Amino acid sequence: MEIERPTHNPQRVTHVSMPGVFWWIWQVILTLAGSFFLFFGIHLLIAAYRLKNPSWFIMTFFSSNLIILISATILVGIIYRMITFRRKHEDDDKLLIEDVVDDS
Repeated sequence: MEIERPTHNPQRVTHVSMPGVFWWIWQVILTLAGSFFLFFGIHLLIAAYRLKNPSWFIMTFFSSNLIILISATILVGIIYRMITFRRKHEDDDKLLIEDVVDDS
């Protein structure tokens, strides 16, 4: 959601992007879901070594590795998105503060 805040100069308009609380809540939910599947995959990998049937071991081993790889990739992507989003908005906040200081 973007809000246009007029400055003292009517010809200059500063765009301020305000991140919603729901966006952060959604990112935390996705991070928790990714963490759950990562730990589930690790638990499945440990359980695979207790199996006595070789074909079941192979299937469980490869499926657990696939679960771990996919969930770890999703977690890295979500965390990277949150970090870049936060850094971008910190820079915008610094620019907004500089504009306010320059105007006064």
